[in-house]
Amino acid sequence: PQRRLTQGYFYLGPRQQHRRQSSHELIAGASVPTPLRALADSALTAALRDHARRFGTTLKDRPAMIITQDGPPGSFSFRGDVTDGGLMSLRFARDFTLASSATTRADVWLFVAHEAAHLWNSHLAQADDAHPFLHEGGAEYAALQSAVAAGVLSQDALRSRLSARLTEWPRQIGGRDSLQRIMARGGA
Repeated sequence: PQRRLTQGYFYLGPRQQHRRQSSHELIAGASVPTPLRALADSALTAALRDHARRFGTTLKDRPAMIITQDGPPGSFSFRGDVTDGGLMSLRFARDFTLASSATTRADVWLFVAHEAAHLWNSHLAQADDAHPFLHEGGAEYAALQSAVAAGVLSQDALRSRLSARLTEWPRQIGGRDSLQRIMARGGA
């Protein structure tokens, strides 16, 4: 069946793969295991509610999340993209498994919440291609805060993950010298 999902997008596919949730549309490929689909769905529901509260505004478009598990084995665990129209694409590697480990579950939850944050930060502030870490860092911080609010992470886990992110940050943007040049220009 054909359904309008969100601004500019239609879903053409099996009805059983599409679910209309209270806050969003959910499309999960047939290869996506039920526990992974359920975790991503509950993470998005909670993150949408928390991000709306923290950003102080609701989304103009009803978001849609498409989940697939078809990436090449071993190439990555998961990747995400968000469009201007509110469409989230979450891709998991074919060999990704949602282990019973709380760390893996928390990582998936944070991944979904991070991508959901882009639904706001893409529209409330213009992303700067020269400093993508501000855009990505803002989404990561929003995801971490939402995870604490939802009880997925403790305050100690939040501090630990923030510390790890801040330690990785200079390396990801080209080393400490790059960070100092950016800060000298007033860019961070």
